[in-house]
This record gives sequence, C-alpha cells and structure tokens, in this order.
Amino acid sequence: MNSFKIAWRNLFRNSRRSLLTIVATFMTVFLSSSLESLHVGLWDNIVENEVRFLSGHIVIQKLGFQKHRSVEFLIEDPSEIFLLLDTISEIENYNCRLEFPVLAAWDDKSRPCMFSGIEPNQTFKNVHFKKDERGIQIGQNLSQYLGVKTGDSLILLGQSMYGSNSSIIHQIKEVSHNPIPVFDRQLIIAPINLVRDFLDAEKAVSSIFITINEGKEVEPIKSKIAKALSASEFEVLSWQEMLAGRSPVFKLRSFGFQVFRGILYFILGFTLLTTFYMIVHERTHEFGLLIALGMKRKVVILIQTLEILFSTVIGVFLGSLIALSVMSIFHHYPIRVSGDLAKAMIRFDNEPIIRLSDNIEIVVKNIIAAVFIIFLVSLFPLARITRLKITKALNNQ
Repeated sequence: MNSFKIAWRNLFRNSRRSLLTIVATFMTVFLSSSLESLHVGLWDNIVENEVRFLSGHIVIQKLGFQKHRSVEFLIEDPSEIFLLLDTISEIENYNCRLEFPVLAAWDDKSRPCMFSGIEPNQTFKNVHFKKDERGIQIGQNLSQYLGVKTGDSLILLGQSMYGSNSSIIHQIKEVSHNPIPVFDRQLIIAPINLVRDFLDAEKAVSSIFITINEGKEVEPIKSKIAKALSASEFEVLSWQEMLAGRSPVFKLRSFGFQVFRGILYFILGFTLLTTFYMIVHERTHEFGLLIALGMKRKVVILIQTLEILFSTVIGVFLGSLIALSVMSIFHHYPIRVSGDLAKAMIRFDNEPIIRLSDNIEIVVKNIIAAVFIIFLVSLFPLARITRLKITKALNNQ
C-alpha cells in the first residue's frame, strides 16, 4: 500500500510530465478508435443500404444476367430450383425477383429505368405490396424529373420475353425517397405478376434471393447450391461478390487508415519513451539515494512501474470512454453531409450520411495495442534502474 501511495503522489510532483503522458495515451486511443469506427461505419452503411435491401445472403441468377441485365438472361421456370432449395435445411427462406430494363416516359420526358417485380408480402427497398395489388412505386428523383406524382400514370416501354415490343401504362401507387441515389433515380417497383404480364411470361424470374439461418456461414451453403446447379447455365453469388466492385476502394481506404494508425502508435511510443527516460534521468540521484538508504531495488522499480501504470491507465480510460461516447452518439444520430462531399458520396451510390460504428471490439482492440506499446516502451527505462550504480547516481553521473 505504501508503494501505491508513493507512486500516486509522484504523479503530482511534476504535473506537466504526467499530463503529457496522459494526453499522449488519451489521444492515441481516442483518435485510433474514433477513426476506425468511422472507417467501419462507412462500410457498414454501404452494406446496410445495398446488402440488406437485397433481401438475402445468396442470389441465384442465369449466367450472364449480372453483367447484361437483359430479358435474354431470365430464368423461365424456376420450379426445379425451388425443389432443390427446399431440401437444404440451412436456408431460412427465399424469394424471387424479376428485373429488366425499360424506358419510363411521361409527357415529353423519358428515362431508362430498371423495372423490378417483387412477390406479394415481400419487403424490398422499403416497399410492400399486398396480394393482387396493382400499381407501381417510384423514387422522388424520378418523380421530379418526369413531373409525376402519386395517382398519375407512367408509360413503360420495353421488350417482351419473346423479343416483341411491349408497352403498358401503370398508375403510380407511391412516390418515396430511396437512400441509394441510383435507385431513387432509376428504380420502378411493382408486384411480380404485373411485371410478368408486361413480359408475357407466367413463371419467369431474374433472381432468387436466399436468406440463411442466423449464425450459418454463407460460403459452404453457396458451394452446396452451386454444385447442384449447372455451372454453364446458372451462377450463384454471395452478397460479398455482389459488392465486389466496392472492394478495391474499401481496401485502399483500409490501407490508408492502417498507415495513419501506425503513425499514431509511433508518436505514442516515441512520446512515452522520451517521457519515461526523462523521469528516470531527472530522478537518478533520488533513486540512488533511496537504494543507498536501504530501499530494495525491486521496490524502486515497483514504484516507478506503478507511476507509469497510473498515468497511462488514466489516459487509456479517458480515451476509451470518450471514444465510446462519440461512437454511440454518431451511430444513433448520424451526420448528414452536404456540398461536394455529399455529391461525391452520391456519385458512388451512397447515402450522404456519416455514421460511426458502435462496435465495442474496435475500442478493445485499440486498448490492447496501446497497452502493448506502453509495456514495450516502459521496459527500457525500468531496465536502466536495474543497472543503476549507486555511487554514480549519488554524484549525478
């Protein structure tokens, strides 16, 4: 207990030096945790906007549909695939979607769009159609561009399943904002039977989205489905593959963040090393006097270790506490950006918001890294005490 008391009081003997240690540790844990939370939060936002809206972890499509998105690559009769999926116990549920390009027109304006049919009682892009319901739903951007509103009709022009021209007029049931800009500009959603009427096809689907049971791994189930289907006719994709185009950008950002975190940890290590060496150097005479008066060398080392521990623990605690608070606040209340940054995010089809991740593992990981650096750096000044020569220390040599 005496060692604890002495170590604690030593913190206030040179408050500036102690404050420097606390601030260095605090800033490293806080900045590294907050920036990693921002980095993870941006990626999670992409996943939330695009993956969760897909309504599944795995998708089955006709080979070539992912690239061309044409009626030539639709699955005309998915009955055999449904029988296969019913035999796989890991699958929680599956649903179908029918998508293909059309030209949406009203008055003197038109725009190429994606016509997407969903099954009754299936929620997709926050849209929900009841059984036998008619009508379409469009985004605000498309509505403003064409000059239409709820209750108006929209002309859709396209190609039927058998190559003939097809056109139809549908009433707009709802106009709503979609958080993904490209969908807000170009997506038209309708009940799947209405879309099949447009195509003149009874059972056709473009994609079958599969949701697996919670806790199950995607890749083994994906491989099982792929082996049972003809590789020359179908392709089975995981949600990670659906976002493959984003991976290089994410990896580049991840590399940049790792470099920045490395710089933070280097600054922390260098700052603590110089601070700890100052402590030992300035108090060499004191340490020599204490040992000469009979205090055991290991007690001197213990007191110095506790002093280092107290100052760094305060910094780590404050840094992690404030980092967790900031992460929690900006996770539940994300920042909506504007200006050039918003335009850049929209250009990459992201909702213009900044949401931090509230995953506590981020903070724990950075605390472990900081503690390891502190432990490593503290070994050098403590080792000097073990080699301290009493006569030289008393003479300040």
